[in-house]
Amino acid sequence: MGVLKLWQFIKEQGYIALLKAFPTTPSPNTRYHIDILGSFFSVIRRCFLNPDTTVACINFERHLIACQFPKATTILHMDGPSPAEKNATNEDRQSKRTKALSKTNKLLTNMEETLENNRKLRKQQFKSVNKAIVDSFYFNHDLRQALVQHLVTNGWNVCRCRSEADTCIGSICQQQDIIITRDSDSLIYSNITTIWRPFSRNRYLVYNIPELLRHLQLSRAGLTTLGVVTQNDYGKGIHKLGVKTNFMIILALEKDVPSTAASVQGLVQAYLVHTTISSKHPTEGLFDSAIRIFTVQQCTTLTLPHIQDPINELQEMTQRVADIRLHLKISRQTSRSVPGGQEEERTTDFIRYSTVDRPLSQLPPLHSSGRQYKYRERYAIKTRSRLIQHEKPDIFKQYVWKAPKENTKSTNNSSSTISTSTSTEAGPSTSTNVGATNPPPKKKKKSTPKKAQLAADEMTKIQLIRAMQIEHPLRTLDIGTLKANTSRALKKEVPYDEDLQDKLLHAVTTCLSDISNLASKSEHACQQVIGQYLESLSVDHLDEDDRTILSYLTPHFSVQEIVRLKKAPPRTQKISHLTTRTTPRPATKTRTLQLDSSCRF
Repeated sequence: MGVLKLWQFIKEQGYIALLKAFPTTPSPNTRYHIDILGSFFSVIRRCFLNPDTTVACINFERHLIACQFPKATTILHMDGPSPAEKNATNEDRQSKRTKALSKTNKLLTNMEETLENNRKLRKQQFKSVNKAIVDSFYFNHDLRQALVQHLVTNGWNVCRCRSEADTCIGSICQQQDIIITRDSDSLIYSNITTIWRPFSRNRYLVYNIPELLRHLQLSRAGLTTLGVVTQNDYGKGIHKLGVKTNFMIILALEKDVPSTAASVQGLVQAYLVHTTISSKHPTEGLFDSAIRIFTVQQCTTLTLPHIQDPINELQEMTQRVADIRLHLKISRQTSRSVPGGQEEERTTDFIRYSTVDRPLSQLPPLHSSGRQYKYRERYAIKTRSRLIQHEKPDIFKQYVWKAPKENTKSTNNSSSTISTSTSTEAGPSTSTNVGATNPPPKKKKKSTPKKAQLAADEMTKIQLIRAMQIEHPLRTLDIGTLKANTSRALKKEVPYDEDLQDKLLHAVTTCLSDISNLASKSEHACQQVIGQYLESLSVDHLDEDDRTILSYLTPHFSVQEIVRLKKAPPRTQKISHLTTRTTPRPATKTRTLQLDSSCRF
């Protein structure tokens, strides 16, 4: 197990381990230290559930060869007797194995009773039994010795550790060595610098300890202290304080008290004095065993484990599961044939309305709850290329086919069309067809004629203003339409550069809107100037300059037009109304324009 949730904590802190396969040409100067139980416990459990120990050892060696470990530079470490500091952890594991073993026995008994009562076994029952067998497995001392002897005989370098394998590796490891294990205990030992954590498909997650310390902003002594004070195989730590809380406390201690950063003992003492820890009243000497093992790699009295060995019972239970599977296989084969030993004869005759339901002789047995199956006759209609008449079942005879009703409207329409065609051929007649129901022809809507456009001299002032709003070339432009048209044109010219499109769009729209505003202001100013000039003129005193200016502003009137205008007073009023401006007028006099032969507009 190692330090509780230490791998998960490192991942949550953002450290990304490198995933790589074992090198095809490993370096001859690099030694690989492999913790057998810490790396391949699941493989050992799968192999040694086989009652034959020799076959199990051969299968495990095949797995090592498949991993491509070089025998010359690989050292396999096998765990010895557990130290006294690990007794509490061993007792917890033993109690879990005992519960799993009793659960396995109960499940197998229920499965055997189910078979005796001719009931069906479910897939979930086999899954539960397999899980219980896996949880109750223990790799005892005799099996370890048999595996070590087999590996040594075949040329592997095997270290028989006096105690835990990780403690042995931590004491002899050098800087360039690589440790292969799943236990997070290896991160705590100060001599270890590189760890390969086994992953799927013979791949490994590489943890570089110096890079990990820089990422966590922690010293080597701080990481060792974190493993000591957190729950591990040699102590349960402080209640309700996990690896995250302990990390924050140790990180604060290293920043506040840098003199203690070089000593694990000093950091542990400062940790115990911390306000969060002292309020929980820890017992004296709580971390002594973990400090001694992780820093000095020394264990107390080494004894052989006095643990109940369930391997024989597990092998018996595995054999019971195999017998159940064999019984099911045989019963499945026998159920496919008739009890007399002859297979059921199948008819080759084709029956179109064959029933889907099985005959009474083939019905399944009643359910254990007494529930009866409800069966009704159902027919599967089949089709063949040849025309063969078969008798229909009764359920198909209760419906009678009826011809569809004729549509009277369609017949009337057809008759009316026939009658009209014959009447036209015979000639015009005044008689009407009674049966004809043709809809009346639709009347075309009369198109309203457009009003003729008036000439400029026939318009009033309001009509002229409205006409100029529509047709005048110097109107104020619509900015919204301008932006849409400009952006559409820029997308065609500059399709891939959005920043340049935005800059050009702003420049073009600003320029055109300024031009429009200037044109509108110029138009308004010119109108004011012309109006003031016309109001300042006097009909009796027109010099040559005034006549020249008026010739630019308006065309000349002929004598005939002037005579015609004099004969029509209302029109002169309209013209006088047009030519006058909106300046204040005297209240008592009406202003009219005196026209003579020499006047120009």
